[in-house]
Amino acid sequence: MTNQISSNTTLTEIKQLLTEGRQFELLKKLEHLTFLLPNNPLLLAQCARQLMAFGDMESAIRRLEQAAIIDDSLILIQETLACWRANIAKPLQAKSILERHDECVKRTLGIVPVTSNYLIDPRGRRINIGYISGDFNNHAAQFFIEPILCNHDRSAFNIHCIMTGKSDVVTERLKSLVENWHDVQDFTDTEVTAKIIDLKLDVLVDLSGYTSGNRLDVFRRRVAPIQITWFGYMQTLGMADIEFRITDQILAPSGTDHFYTEQLIRLPSVYSYRPPMERKEPPPMPWHKNGFPTVICLNDNRKISDTSLAIWSLLLTKNQEVRLIVISAERTQRYARKSLESRLNQFGIPLDRVKVLPRQNLVQYMELSSVADFALDTIPVSGGTTTLLGLSMGLPTVCIYHPSDGPLKSLSGSILKHIRLDQCIADNEDDYLKLALKLCSNASVVGELRTRSITNLKASSLTDHAATISELERQYKRITHDRFHATRSNNNLL
Repeated sequence: MTNQISSNTTLTEIKQLLTEGRQFELLKKLEHLTFLLPNNPLLLAQCARQLMAFGDMESAIRRLEQAAIIDDSLILIQETLACWRANIAKPLQAKSILERHDECVKRTLGIVPVTSNYLIDPRGRRINIGYISGDFNNHAAQFFIEPILCNHDRSAFNIHCIMTGKSDVVTERLKSLVENWHDVQDFTDTEVTAKIIDLKLDVLVDLSGYTSGNRLDVFRRRVAPIQITWFGYMQTLGMADIEFRITDQILAPSGTDHFYTEQLIRLPSVYSYRPPMERKEPPPMPWHKNGFPTVICLNDNRKISDTSLAIWSLLLTKNQEVRLIVISAERTQRYARKSLESRLNQFGIPLDRVKVLPRQNLVQYMELSSVADFALDTIPVSGGTTTLLGLSMGLPTVCIYHPSDGPLKSLSGSILKHIRLDQCIADNEDDYLKLALKLCSNASVVGELRTRSITNLKASSLTDHAATISELERQYKRITHDRFHATRSNNNLL
């Protein structure tokens, strides 16, 4: 009875900390609980996620490995572990990790592909395209999803959106852009499978990858004749049942196809990006007012690795004038600073030159170029949406572009390549530090890069929605035509 009361009390405490957004306290609570209950896989997994949220990748993976050993039947734990391992692995190793995970899931769940996915002759009719995601809402993906829905040729394509997440006001706006909307948040995978088969889609496009709200097990059932993944998870999914991946020549240049299980469809840009706000020029550079350079990391806490902190520590040591801003997952200033102090101290980063901001809403976030001069990307997992948001407000990002290391490590670099801001791109960690130091000693160059961030973005393929979606539609037509004729030829041979 005592244990039951203690468990209920603990669960209530955890829920309260989650509700109040007190992430650091929640981490400490979970670490204490896993010490007391070391054989509880769900507790270990929750603690691992909290460790990852604060950028402690190695500790997070160790905890999740413990959970997976205790109970290897928990698919979500296995999936998260495979992704985390893949995120820090070399591309071919990452591919192997995710391929093994895919085989394990199908074997464990006994997934059997459906057979009712024969492609009907696409000639003389509209092609049925389905986009499935949990992010048709107030999520960063809205900045890429909206241009797609707005620019499709409705005379040639019949568009379906399949929503697996919670709806909000953004959902209502996106819903108004398409003919067919399907809310399946509360559906089981079996029910979603039946729903999609009933829609008779020609092409089903995943916009989640391994992120929250995905329905990858539905793809494993082969519910559509042609299955594609796009954004959400830029690395290969390692899934035999998803044949194509939408990317671009900069993120996945020629010679990197073997990093993926999917066949690559290269658009002018992997993203068709709509900025949340329009700026003609950046705000006045704070360097002029402050008298010293201020750098900021715009990325989520979980990407702030030990490698990132070690390099930033060297930057602040070599240039005693530099100030650093980071953004916490905490909702209040008090807990924000507390959540990162121990890690900053660990790497000898002077706390009096670091400002830790609480979590920012979009309006607050888009004003950060008024307090920082330029941004620093995280290593090894780079930013993506955050890099684009930074450019939209006039914050160029120092980053690494080395595509042979895989897309997760070069996404920011590929974005800056698209907008011809090569002065911010390094080849490796040493060059990254040298580049950051160089910019921190030249205010005029930073000022020029801030202006070019906005103007070059507007003139790039990233915001040329019509050209990108036109090429996307050409590719949809090509693969449906090829698949239909290949299937018909095979049937004639039988």
